[in-house]
Amino acid sequence: LVDISDLNLLCGSVVRGSRRPNRDLNDDGIADRADLDEFLFQTNRLVGDMNWDGTVDFSDFLAFSDEFGGKHRGLWSRGDFNCDGNTDFADFLQLSSSFAQVSEEGSISVPEPSLCPTFVMLGAISLFGIRRRSMPVEESGN
Repeated sequence: LVDISDLNLLCGSVVRGSRRPNRDLNDDGIADRADLDEFLFQTNRLVGDMNWDGTVDFSDFLAFSDEFGGKHRGLWSRGDFNCDGNTDFADFLQLSSSFAQVSEEGSISVPEPSLCPTFVMLGAISLFGIRRRSMPVEESGN
């Protein structure tokens, strides 16, 4: 049975540029982004599905916002969707491109294109708003 721990192992191998044959899914001699894409295709998974439930939704966004800014050494389940070792804005863009999609047997339902920019903007505002609120505010004495 394939699960998210397998994806974490592959993502960590991509970060390290592993040459282990069992992590090289396309037989090019190295674990790289192409292997990650092949894994997602073969398992019918979506970029941004942090909890491995087959949908990219608000629960994935909340989990991602908790991990944003971290260095997770290639853990998909911690939001490193491009497997570069960081959970950053590039990963956020990947999550937002899949937001509201559902992975099913061989098909993916896509939201109305007019809603995608709205989700991206709401996500960016929420993500950066959370970071701003966590910064201490100095009070001025009169």
